Amino acid sequence: MVPLPPETLKEIFEFLQDDLSTLYLCMQVDKQWAKLVIEILWRDTSKFQDQYFYKETGPNVISTLITCLSENSKLILKEHGVAIPSTTRPPMFDYAKFCRNLHISHLNYLIDSFTLRFKGNKISCNTGNRVKTYHLNLYSRYLIKQEIYRIFVNQCQNLNTLEYRDKSVPLFFLSNAEICFSNLRELRTTTEMPDSILYRMTQICRNLESLIIEECHTDNDGLVTFINIQNRLNYVKIKTKGRRLIENNTSNDSYIRIINALSNKSQSMVHFHIGGNNLGTLSHEDNTKLVNLQKLIIDFQEDWKMLFKYAIFPNLRVIELRNPPRALELLTSFIERTGANLEIIYFAIPCVRKPLLTIPAFNKAVAKYCPNLRCLTTWFHNNDIEEFKEVLISCPKLENLTLATYRTDPKRCDESFDPHLNEILEIIEKLEESTQQKLRLNKLELCWPWKIDIDFLENFLVKHKDPKELKSFYFDPVCVKEFGCDFEDFLELKLRKFKANGLINDFGIKNYIRFSNNFVRSRDGLMVL
Repeated sequence: MVPLPPETLKEIFEFLQDDLSTLYLCMQVDKQWAKLVIEILWRDTSKFQDQYFYKETGPNVISTLITCLSENSKLILKEHGVAIPSTTRPPMFDYAKFCRNLHISHLNYLIDSFTLRFKGNKISCNTGNRVKTYHLNLYSRYLIKQEIYRIFVNQCQNLNTLEYRDKSVPLFFLSNAEICFSNLRELRTTTEMPDSILYRMTQICRNLESLIIEECHTDNDGLVTFINIQNRLNYVKIKTKGRRLIENNTSNDSYIRIINALSNKSQSMVHFHIGGNNLGTLSHEDNTKLVNLQKLIIDFQEDWKMLFKYAIFPNLRVIELRNPPRALELLTSFIERTGANLEIIYFAIPCVRKPLLTIPAFNKAVAKYCPNLRCLTTWFHNNDIEEFKEVLISCPKLENLTLATYRTDPKRCDESFDPHLNEILEIIEKLEESTQQKLRLNKLELCWPWKIDIDFLENFLVKHKDPKELKSFYFDPVCVKEFGCDFEDFLELKLRKFKANGLINDFGIKNYIRFSNNFVRSRDGLMVL
């Protein structure tokens, strides 16, 4: 049998990167296969949380890394009570050199599982005929972290991503840090990092593309300096932390200088994700500078009226709101000012339990100002059919639609207020007949109570069967729970049959991976499908 070339094997293993059990089996075939698999397994240390149970096999990961230490490092650890795994031969690979995405927090979890696996923080080590018991104190743990970090810094030549919130070990002061981090593209950190470490990072990392600031609750001069020196920053995520707004929109927590530094990068910034508790620091002036913004994600626990009242982002393509819009009229006016290039309007929780009389106006704005829309989350009511038709006609590129229900009168809860899936299918059918054009809509998600007629759905699918344009249907569990567990099982059985017969592409009775997740950042910072 002719062996496969390494390039083909690598492509196969990349396809199996999430099938860890299969990769482990492949790793045992021979050294060539093992090397290719090891490159995948050790490429991203955050995968360790999926690959290993920290308390069970996590210590084996650290033991493997300890065998890769220099003799001097091993001696340091031995002198402080750390048991060095005994081995008669050197490790097969320098595992750390394959790392491209280093997540210090996950690495620390592994180290903790190694140091805490013995009761009372004791480790037993065989020395000849005797067994010595050592107590691991905090300094010993610090030394383990220091030497493990040193391996990665010494062996990684092209690190792409770094998650770094550990103040105890000055990672960037280790030898070889200039080589390891010089091409860093993404950094995840906090405002609690010491200025001295961030100043040192400023001397090494100048071409960062992505910055994620977690637990942002105060200004940090080191972080401000670090941001100002960046040349290619295009993705920023800030998760604010601190007290919510108090009187006069003031708060004890402030990160004004950080926001100002980011505003100065507005020409290159195309992706902005902000959330948390405190929105007060983000001003109207800061918003107006983000003229090239293409993707905006907001997941504040507070209201976000301030952000949308005057903002105009002429190049915006994606807007995601991780909480329901409390002031839909503000979002509607924002779409009227910004919507020409919008491709995705997404609400993570597209449901309402109270009257929302501004929904028809919202749908009209979408129809009028968003001709390039491909993904939409909105609401449907049988009194708003004309506005809904306008959306389908005026947004010919629409592929993905999430529809939630609402009642115009919350005091009336009879079934007549629950829309029917048949209504949506009939609207689609009649529009295609009247316009003589097929809609591109291929994914439909229904949230909250909907009436479902399985026979009508089957007849529709048979009539409109097209192998090239199969539709996918996703139902919120609330849709079917009102009919009982038997109906949910029946619906799933029918949908499975439809898929097997080539009538639908996919289905689910749960929330699915949103269309917006298909957007990724290319090297030049633009979002592509």
